[in-house]
Amino acid sequence: MPIYEYICPQCRKTFELRRPFSECDAITPCPTCNVECDRILSSNFSQVMATPADSYLLTQDKAKEKMWLSQRRAEDDKIKDPDPLARWRKEREQACGKGPEAWVEWAKEELVKQEKEKDEKRMKETAEKDYAAWALKSSKVDPLEKTRYEALKELQNIDAAEQAYKEKMKWNPATETWEEDKPAFDYPPVIKPTGQKKESKFDRKKTITEEESENEIPEDEQYL
Repeated sequence: MPIYEYICPQCRKTFELRRPFSECDAITPCPTCNVECDRILSSNFSQVMATPADSYLLTQDKAKEKMWLSQRRAEDDKIKDPDPLARWRKEREQACGKGPEAWVEWAKEELVKQEKEKDEKRMKETAEKDYAAWALKSSKVDPLEKTRYEALKELQNIDAAEQAYKEKMKWNPATETWEEDKPAFDYPPVIKPTGQKKESKFDRKKTITEEESENEIPEDEQYL
């Protein structure tokens, strides 16, 4: 007699029963909670049946088993988290102080506000740079203010040089020091054009034939 595998939809326990083919679809209660159980179309049962390896029945059983497992997984997820969007709605409501329906409009307003703040900050920085460049060149500015802008410019140059130096350096964990980041391989040398025409295969062949013709003895002088 074949062995059938069952699973309980309530307690999720699996068990096996040995019964004849005529009782394969009979009602089977769970031994723990006495609930009607579902039969699993396992691959072991398919191997017991005398069906060829390329039969459509095996493919059908595997497809049904996959579908059954996916349905059970979806039901388990629904039991564990019956409302998966609850956290999303709560976060949106805390962000905008309204319901999740008004979150889209609030998000658009926030994007416009952020872009406006970035534009104002950019304009302020540009105005400060322009005024500093004018103050360094103008003779009408207070000397103390001019000295301050010169010191700020030197500090900016030092920071830029330090940043460029840091970008070239790389931390070596073996020596625990900062070393210059060198490329993994050396690039091939660049061949610069010399302006001379490269000798072609045809020209080379022509010169060879001309040399042979010069060394060739004339027919009248061959037997002299």
